[in-house]
Amino acid sequence: MGRLTMALKTGCIGAILFFLIGCTLIQELSNSQLESQNRKVEYLTTKLEYQNKKIEQLTAKLEAENRKVTQLSAKLKKLKQVTLDLKEENNNLKADSLRLTNANSELQKHSLEMTMKMNMLKTLDHRVEEKRKNYSSD
Repeated sequence: MGRLTMALKTGCIGAILFFLIGCTLIQELSNSQLESQNRKVEYLTTKLEYQNKKIEQLTAKLEAENRKVTQLSAKLKKLKQVTLDLKEENNNLKADSLRLTNANSELQKHSLEMTMKMNMLKTLDHRVEEKRKNYSSD
């Protein structure tokens, strides 16, 4: 029985060793797969961090552009108001120009009338002067 026990013990020890070796190989394979997956996760994490930095940079640029757009919108609003004010002033100036043109026409008309009256008065004055001369010489 000693040999049988010894063979059984040796067989059991061999089975246990094969089992442990198999477990070790499975564990190493699992570790290898986990390391590979960890590397993939690290790569993807690094890639995401890089993309997040790009997104932050683009967000900062967009915010700056939005501020510029807001400033330009405010300037445009002011310029539109200035344009409206200038149009109103232009209309007022046109109205003033029309009034002045009408007043000028009236002044020219009165000036012509005055010139005609002055010429008439000169003619009358000349006649009166002639009659005085004629009267004094008689």
